[in-house]
Amino acid sequence: MKGVFKTAYFVPSGVDTLRFRPIGDGERKILRAKYKIPENSFVVLHVGNLRQGRNIETLREIAENKRFRVIVVSSTSVSGNSERHRRRLEDEGVIVIDRFLPELEELYACSDCYVFPTVEESRAIDMPLSILEAASSNLPIISTLYGGVPDILSESKWIKLVDDTRQIPNALEAIAANTAGSAEACDTRSRIQMYSWDNIAAAICRCYGNHILDE
Repeated sequence: MKGVFKTAYFVPSGVDTLRFRPIGDGERKILRAKYKIPENSFVVLHVGNLRQGRNIETLREIAENKRFRVIVVSSTSVSGNSERHRRRLEDEGVIVIDRFLPELEELYACSDCYVFPTVEESRAIDMPLSILEAASSNLPIISTLYGGVPDILSESKWIKLVDDTRQIPNALEAIAANTAGSAEACDTRSRIQMYSWDNIAAAICRCYGNHILDE
């Protein structure tokens, strides 16, 4: 029989690198005006739901430092616990956006750093899509050692991986200092190019092409 497949291929999480991309200063200025974000603010972004176990309280602690403007893009589905977390975040000045955003990539593009504070297993997929989107947008990233994150990202000047969420504020200070005083450009986008959907599709095609057995 021809065309029998006798192989297995692990398909990793992918990201749309055409949609999530870095932008220039002119476009960034326009987007900040659109979302009413002060042009000179250092914006910390998190994308994800507000359910119990996501360690959202860390973002509230970051917002206590008025040097940082924290934005959370949350699910449009709000439970009782989510509403409580939302109120606590907003009380500290966090901007919580819980409406559908067809142009989510714009929030990444006009932010300065992405923070993923979740520790508890099963509260997100093994490789959170938001981290791939942030890296594709060429944002500095601070993340816990959650799931498959350390398998894809390694510590660098622009990537801080913490084993304790209490380390996040110091990591953020380091990222902010690098952003303000370094001539070296952030390079997180280069770390995830292999996870673009085009590259994943090409890898699947190669796998199928190499493992079709004619009998």
